[in-house]
Amino acid sequence: MPAPILFLNRFYAPDHSATAQILTDLAVDLAAQGRDVTVIASRAIYGRDRGLLPLAETLSGVKVRRVTTPASRGGMAGRIASYLFYLVFAPIAAARIARRGTVLVVKTDPPLLSVPLAIVARLRGAVLIPWLQDLYPEVAVAYGMGIAQGPVGRLLTGLRNMSLRRATRVVAIGDLMADRVARAGIAPDRIAVIPNWSNDADIVPLAAHSPDLRAAWNIPTDAFVLAYSGNLGRAHEYDTLLGAATALRARDDIIFLFVGGGHMSDQLAAKVAALGLTNVRFVPYQPREKLSESLATGNAHW
Repeated sequence: MPAPILFLNRFYAPDHSATAQILTDLAVDLAAQGRDVTVIASRAIYGRDRGLLPLAETLSGVKVRRVTTPASRGGMAGRIASYLFYLVFAPIAAARIARRGTVLVVKTDPPLLSVPLAIVARLRGAVLIPWLQDLYPEVAVAYGMGIAQGPVGRLLTGLRNMSLRRATRVVAIGDLMADRVARAGIAPDRIAVIPNWSNDADIVPLAAHSPDLRAAWNIPTDAFVLAYSGNLGRAHEYDTLLGAATALRARDDIIFLFVGGGHMSDQLAAKVAALGLTNVRFVPYQPREKLSESLATGNAHW
């Protein structure tokens, strides 16, 4: 009998974040093949400071178990609390569920999640597979976070690398990430490169540039639309886009469209308003069933 699979990530369906959607695609597909699949997630919805999802439910054959999560997650303190709650309670939940041979697939939200799960895997005789979407603390260092540099950064890097060395396989999403992992001392034959994917069944090209959505979003039918879809987080740079929108502010046939949310999207919207730009549109995340239409709104994407 195939081994049970236990996924760990802070977000899962019905959440709309990128990591949640990719994980949901894989978990649902594996469950449809008859695999025993469980996901340990938080009770939060990405981008919302309040509200909690059910503690336990089964979605499309996938058993979803959600751990204790702060009811209020606003501000930096709330976000840090949300990270810490998951880092503490998710490994405990995994230790309760995992048995010898269980495959623990561990993503990188929150960062360094593979560190406590390496301990769980060792204690329970489980198979550890970190599925890296980002490399921490390197991302924090590149972003200029002082705490991630110096002795603290070296300690966190050492702990991360130790957990990767104890893994049966490490999944990287690209060749450059795989090279970085190899330089951290992980044998190349234990690194698998699996790029993130698009769900070709749910997201398909459309012939037209979504005239109904363009009308709803006050975009001229014949305008050239440069679109962005998804999360605009702290590590994303938007000054180039803002400069282009400013330089082209007199062109009513060129529109900059932002579909989604994220910490930096609020800053971008505030700067657009301060500059009085009328060629930029902001709309919220779209339902999964409308993604094909939403993506087709753009002539090009950044």
